[in-house]
Amino acid sequence: MIIFATPLLQAIVEYRKDKTIQAFDIFADAIVTPFNRAVRLHDFAIKLFRTTDSLEQVMEGTSDTVVDWDRAGRYADEALIACSEMKRAFCTVNRQTTIDSTGPDARVFDTLSVLLSYLSPANPEFLSELQRIVDRLVRKYPSPAFFDAPLLCAKALPYIFWNNRYIRSYEKEMEKNSIFASAIRPWILHAWYILFNDPGNKAILGRMGWYFYTPDVEYLVKPSILDPRYAVVDPNSNRIIDNPIHAISNFKKQLSTRGIDLLVVIVPGKPSVYPDLLTNKVNLDQGSAFSHSNDIIGELRRRGVETIDLFTPFAEERGHDGEEGDSMYLRQDTHWKARALRCAAKVIAQRIKSYPWFSPGAAEYTMDSVIIEKTGDVAVMSTQALLGRSDRTDGLLTEKIKCLQVYQIKRDDHGRQGERVLYKDDFRCSQILILGDSFSRIYQTDEPRGAGWIAHLA
Repeated sequence: MIIFATPLLQAIVEYRKDKTIQAFDIFADAIVTPFNRAVRLHDFAIKLFRTTDSLEQVMEGTSDTVVDWDRAGRYADEALIACSEMKRAFCTVNRQTTIDSTGPDARVFDTLSVLLSYLSPANPEFLSELQRIVDRLVRKYPSPAFFDAPLLCAKALPYIFWNNRYIRSYEKEMEKNSIFASAIRPWILHAWYILFNDPGNKAILGRMGWYFYTPDVEYLVKPSILDPRYAVVDPNSNRIIDNPIHAISNFKKQLSTRGIDLLVVIVPGKPSVYPDLLTNKVNLDQGSAFSHSNDIIGELRRRGVETIDLFTPFAEERGHDGEEGDSMYLRQDTHWKARALRCAAKVIAQRIKSYPWFSPGAAEYTMDSVIIEKTGDVAVMSTQALLGRSDRTDGLLTEKIKCLQVYQIKRDDHGRQGERVLYKDDFRCSQILILGDSFSRIYQTDEPRGAGWIAHLA
């Protein structure tokens, strides 16, 4: 009764809250998900076939005066979207398991995308190759019938019951959503914090009141992803399915075929620049930084991918903390301050200016300082359970930060300075697209706005 009462009560609570019953998810992944995935793959294949068939009819002409390029472009865009969605459906086996998106079975979708991007009357063989690939996909993914379900289920079982990655993820998800764990965990963590000064598994208390994000520290102390020992150090850790080196190299090749330059910038984590504030057992040499990312940068460069090393300039800038009277990173947060982001913007801007397509813009900018108060994300993550509510931040220490907002200066026809406008991206004429994470968002679209590294790069 004790064993079965726990999942039964959990199922009743989930049912009353109109949520899916998580205990049944593993059976749904084994029985329902394979059939639904086969249906989606077939639907996308048919959509690709119809779209490329319409594209072929439009491109039957032999010159630019005959081909309706507006219609052809629309059909090509529809086919590209369908190809992308089909690749995503192919790589997503179930809610916990994915297939390598750069593997040989998934490369056919990348080939299809390249062909769709380079269709022209001068390359009729592209169209015929495109049709051959689409026909092959339609034959490979037919509409599943009712009697195909057992075979589809049998093929899916190795990704579930005999897959360590699925079982571990499923187990962690059940632990996370357990009503019993949610009720008891805050009290246990609070007692753990009071007795042992342990903030939980997401944060590590450093020296002088500094907080460090646990995955950032684990990244430094575990072997590099380039090291063959990486996957066997901790058997409970999920193995890497998509090798980032291969994924970035593949992305670079796709962009190169379209005449687009790729510049990869790895932002140093706080423990890499301030390891001595994590532990006093680190002897920090002037102008040096600790990180496996240096090896990754070297490997990417060997593969012809342009990268920027921020670790060396950051280590040198960190040496001026005493003169500046401030640090480069927030004390209880994973992110950087104005000094670090301006240093990054300066280094990246120098490289961008050397591209042959670069020309100085006509916009004129100025800066103005503003003071904001921020509660560190590591402090929030480590104390949410202690507070008992995820939306409470009262009682946590805030840090005053000096930010430099970027303003564009508007001038009249006589060159006289008018109003100042806070920096804003211009999507219509920009030649640079930035793909980033929270390091690109902080101070930029977050408070105070217009003070992130993107604005300073401009």
